[in-house]
Amino acid sequence: MWKEEGLPEIFRLTPPISTPIGEFNGSVEKQLDDNFVGARYCKSQADTDSITAAADAGNYLAQAYLSILYDREGTLVEKDRLVAEEYANKAISWLKENAARGNIYAMFNLAMCYNDGRGVKKDLEEGVRYARLSAGRSHSSAQFFLGVSYRNGTGVIKDEKKAAVWFQLAANQNHAGAQFVMGLCFHHGTGVTKDERKAVTFFKLAVEQEHLDAHLIIAHCYAKGVGVAKDEQEAVRYYKLIADRGEALAQYSLSYCYSKGIGVAKEEHMAFKYSKMAAEQGNVSALFNIAMFYADGTGVSKDMMEAVRYYTLAAAQNHAGAQYKLGVCFNNGTGVRKDGKEAVRLCQAAAGQGHGGAQYFMGRCYQRGSEVCKDEAEAVRYFKSAADKGHAGAQYHIGVRYHHGIHLTKDNTEAVRYYTLAADQGHTRAQYYLGMCYECGLGVSKNNMEAFRHYKLAADKGYARAQYKIGLFYTFSIGVTEDKEEATRYLQLAATQGHAKSQKFLAFIAQVNIL
Repeated sequence: MWKEEGLPEIFRLTPPISTPIGEFNGSVEKQLDDNFVGARYCKSQADTDSITAAADAGNYLAQAYLSILYDREGTLVEKDRLVAEEYANKAISWLKENAARGNIYAMFNLAMCYNDGRGVKKDLEEGVRYARLSAGRSHSSAQFFLGVSYRNGTGVIKDEKKAAVWFQLAANQNHAGAQFVMGLCFHHGTGVTKDERKAVTFFKLAVEQEHLDAHLIIAHCYAKGVGVAKDEQEAVRYYKLIADRGEALAQYSLSYCYSKGIGVAKEEHMAFKYSKMAAEQGNVSALFNIAMFYADGTGVSKDMMEAVRYYTLAAAQNHAGAQYKLGVCFNNGTGVRKDGKEAVRLCQAAAGQGHGGAQYFMGRCYQRGSEVCKDEAEAVRYFKSAADKGHAGAQYHIGVRYHHGIHLTKDNTEAVRYYTLAADQGHTRAQYYLGMCYECGLGVSKNNMEAFRHYKLAADKGYARAQYKIGLFYTFSIGVTEDKEEATRYLQLAATQGHAKSQKFLAFIAQVNIL
């Protein structure tokens, strides 16, 4: 853009080192300082371009600011320490001479150089000294610098209250980064009394200056009703403002809103669209989401090969859910060549991160000796970890092991507790075994009505052993009123599945005419 239109005259006014401070064009300094705040904290492309153009035209102050941008994550220039040092070295003599003359912008940049070790030997205390000189003359970025120093204890003794004071001073001068951080201070109660409403006030001030992270936080506040009345439509509005500007977290959040119909009409293709946008930027949660969309055929045609591709990308970033899902794909040969060893490797990695599904998978592997040496103790260890995270299958298996004393001390009370946890989540076999405990009085007081209730839950999902039990309960009026038709129906359902006892009982009652 600058090559086509020419560099604005204001950015050509870099004074020589010998220029007295009184002859320096203050409007240049202020403009570049404002550009720096916009580029650093609001990811402004226009401000970034302005600084870059001025730096390339030989403006020392612009070179100093650009050096900071290259030394930081989260700006519109790719982090590059070597480039950062190159620009710092170009500007350092000018910074030192003009800082000595009291130039607040030079003092601030020199403080940053000492803080980072760019162009000078790193010296945190010297950095703080120059920042104080600049902050004392109301330079907002220097005040913000001191806030960060006190917050982190760099060059000064850590003091969150002093940090908040400096952040507040900078925020009062409309420093977007400081306004955002003050919002965080009030949100977390760091250095100030926690106050969600004040937090929202500061976040909104930062939003007015296009601070992207502030947009995201405000959206979350509206979504959850934190510090402001809950308003899901307003949350979506804020997410969309920055999602359409390429902010990956906002794109991911907006995808979730579309997928659940939160604050916007449920539209699966829109959920897919925004997750894809975030995934293309490498957002690991979005990569996993896209894989799930392809696996389920949600918002896009089902395609297990594409699902595997995205699971692989997310798993490479150590996403536990993706590692588990990819492991299952390898285990079943879904969308990829079947490979039990790779399935175990991936699920073991996910299990190590505490993924309940993967821990259950590994428990089953050790229980069966699938691609690992059979080891019931290891199976119990994995099942217990998964059960404590609420995995119904694992809860059932732990219940069975307490019930039968398999590598756990036999304890029917604990068995009932785990069966109940799994049964409450709809686990069919757990419902059956819980019915048996109530029928026999194992670990719980005998209660035929409760036994019937749990058996029926399992029977109505097609579990033959439970159907047989329900047939008997209806036949002999156990915990329920006698009903010969229902008894016959359930017994026949079980017999059709090959349940031998049901077949024999039906043959017997046909002979003696019980039903």
